[in-house]
Amino acid sequence: MPEREIGGIKYTLTIKDVKNMNMRIKKEGVFVSMPYNIPMRYADAFVYKNRDKIEQYREKYCKPQYEQLEIMTTTPEDEVTSLVRKWAEKMAEDKVPMPDVRIREMKSMWGNCYVNRNFITLNKALLDMPREYLEYVIIHELAHFIHKDHQKGFWALVSKYCPGWKEIRKNLKKYAGDLRK
Repeated sequence: MPEREIGGIKYTLTIKDVKNMNMRIKKEGVFVSMPYNIPMRYADAFVYKNRDKIEQYREKYCKPQYEQLEIMTTTPEDEVTSLVRKWAEKMAEDKVPMPDVRIREMKSMWGNCYVNRNFITLNKALLDMPREYLEYVIIHELAHFIHKDHQKGFWALVSKYCPGWKEIRKNLKKYAGDLRK
């Protein structure tokens, strides 16, 4: 797999049994695969032609976006139940019960709520994120015990206990792609 460069863009070229030239842009770099019967200069032209797409991807996904993530500490799993209890007690005036808590790896959600079975599940990835993100997801899931949907009443309750929820939610969406890796 030769390393190549065109127009300041480095990429890894793989020549293999494929029908068409393909490009994959990842955090680790740009990867091009092409059929045996095509001259290498076509790979260079292909990468150069798509340089704007490559740069857009790099700007969006490859720059460190949160300096605070480098200085955060991990929340031990046994502290999470205490944290949920703390928020359930604070939200008790709004009739939020204390649910059972489960922590597991999740590929597409930060948390979910099972009102009928009285438990919430939190994504294990939250334990390695800033505490405010974990607390927002806890508050969000606890709010579902009162409001099943995401209508005005739900968001008003979340705002009551987590006034900065919009910014936190926006930041969590930026991390969501990492869940699927």
